[in-house]
Amino acid sequence: MQFEKKKASAASTKREAEAKAKAAKEETDADRAKLLKAITPEQTRQGAEAWTRLQQWLSQRIPKHSFETWIKPTSGISLKGKMLLVQIPLEEYAYIGGKYAALIEEAIKELRLKITSVKFITAA
Repeated sequence: MQFEKKKASAASTKREAEAKAKAAKEETDADRAKLLKAITPEQTRQGAEAWTRLQQWLSQRIPKHSFETWIKPTSGISLKGKMLLVQIPLEEYAYIGGKYAALIEEAIKELRLKITSVKFITAA
């Protein structure tokens, strides 16, 4: 009997975790849609240009393998106001926002970019 309870409890916990993951994905999808709404061609050009400059700066300061793995596969997709949107190929790449935050902030200051935040979003 106790085994059955534990088994049922584990199944319930698994369903709860799956429901939370689904809700988080839906929230992420809604956030992405909101961020990508009404991006102008000029914002796209500015975002690509800003991220390219940041990538060039970062390529001189982090190991080549790390740059090739984490930074190079990303792309600037928009500069909305002072927020730079960077497209990442997979959610795991959001890691660069934390890992390289200090360097990205330093680059923004050194390059005198008018960016106050960088948001990493997946392609879809």
